[in-house]
Amino acid sequence: MDLGRPGYAGMGVRLSIKSEMTTLRLMAALVLLCFCAFAGESVKKDSWSFINSEISLGTIRKDQAVPVTFQIKNESGEPVKIASAEGACRCTSLVSAPDQINAHGRGTFKFLFSPARVSKGAVTEMVMVDADDGRTLVGTFNAFVK
Repeated sequence: MDLGRPGYAGMGVRLSIKSEMTTLRLMAALVLLCFCAFAGESVKKDSWSFINSEISLGTIRKDQAVPVTFQIKNESGEPVKIASAEGACRCTSLVSAPDQINAHGRGTFKFLFSPARVSKGAVTEMVMVDADDGRTLVGTFNAFVK
């Protein structure tokens, strides 16, 4: 049955779909290219990390202040300047921290956890280390306070 359309009228839909598929493929390739370009930058920015970002203190008494030590490694060829290091609550205070972590070096951050300021039972606390360039590392430690 001829509806007054040429025999190739439906091909416009096929060409349109094919054109959209090509456009989607090009967009996907562009997204992948951007991802790959930024992945190199991400490796550069994330080249420092805690050697152990989670520490277990075990069971401690409520009247017992406990030292907590985190080490950070810098795997980049540039030093990481430290802007600040602190506990997330008043129960954790900074004892010592380096001003910077040298290229391919390690830095030791010492905190003191005072469980007298927390409830008895299982607790998890955080420490944060900020670099001058805006990057932040978060470490956690847990304990059972009796």
